[in-house]
Amino acid sequence: MVTKRLMGKLTAKEVAAKTKSEPGRFADGEGLYFVVPKSGKPFWIVVVN
Repeated sequence: MVTKRLMGKLTAKEVAAKTKSEPGRFADGEGLYFVVPKSGKPFWIVVVN
């Protein structure tokens, strides 16, 4: 049996805190990222292979 490892999911509180933190790219799991750019509005991206 193969078990799929789940990455930590970002909560609404974590996203709100990261919005106010320094710029970065934060993984939510399975290709979903929350991006806080140096300037501009934070956004979500999905990486699909």
